[in-house]
Amino acid sequence: MVVIRGALNNQSLFLSHNSVDKQYGNVLRNLIVSIGVTNSDIVYTSHEKNKIPVGENIYDYLGNGIEKSNIILFLLSEEYFKSVVCLNEMGASWVTKNEYYLFFVPGFDRNSREFMDSCINQKKMGITLNGDNNCRQGLREFVKELSSKMKLDVPETTLYDEVESCCDSLRKSNPSSSTYVATITDVIKYTDYIFCKIDILIPIGEIFHEDESHWLQLYYNFIPIAQEINIGERVKFKVKSVTNFETEKYGNHNFRNVYVYPDSINII
Repeated sequence: MVVIRGALNNQSLFLSHNSVDKQYGNVLRNLIVSIGVTNSDIVYTSHEKNKIPVGENIYDYLGNGIEKSNIILFLLSEEYFKSVVCLNEMGASWVTKNEYYLFFVPGFDRNSREFMDSCINQKKMGITLNGDNNCRQGLREFVKELSSKMKLDVPETTLYDEVESCCDSLRKSNPSSSTYVATITDVIKYTDYIFCKIDILIPIGEIFHEDESHWLQLYYNFIPIAQEINIGERVKFKVKSVTNFETEKYGNHNFRNVYVYPDSINII
């Protein structure tokens, strides 16, 4: 949970997250600090520099943070909706009617029942933190709005440079540490395996190329359900590895193949 107080206008900001997603929370925190918010203005329980002061009641401190906050950042994932504390934070922010922004851990299923049944507006535009072009554009808009609301005097070029650094960090996150949900948009079937084009990009530690696409390569011997996958199916999986970028191979252009753990993939 992050609380940021703008000294000039008493604006404050609260980041609601599950600690298992702290690699993404840390990147957001670093972005916020980089545009002028100091560590002394931040409470973030997943970072050693921003711990709750000694002697404070944790739940009272965080509860007061939500009540006094003008803006909420929701870092949403499958694990977020498994946390009673996180859901309480979401409910409390709904009661106080805070302004909010949505951030999604890569692969989060925005069609999940938990998200669709939550008290926030599911149609509100959000930012998937995978470092691609959509993420970059979303973060640019976010830091511009935040710097204006917090009355932070930061040149636009500096804001954009910090967003680039943020996206670089996001692309370098470990893909195998997350569970992804994607929709199959194309399939190419062979005798022993199938290629399935997915509608998301997996962070791979590099800048994404223009028109880059990612394809699951699934071998029938190891993943029998691969024979049941068709265009439009939604699948959940964990990444084992991602191949180098290919400009032309197997009849496709500008792509990477994604290999998954056989016991992790399911049609949902």
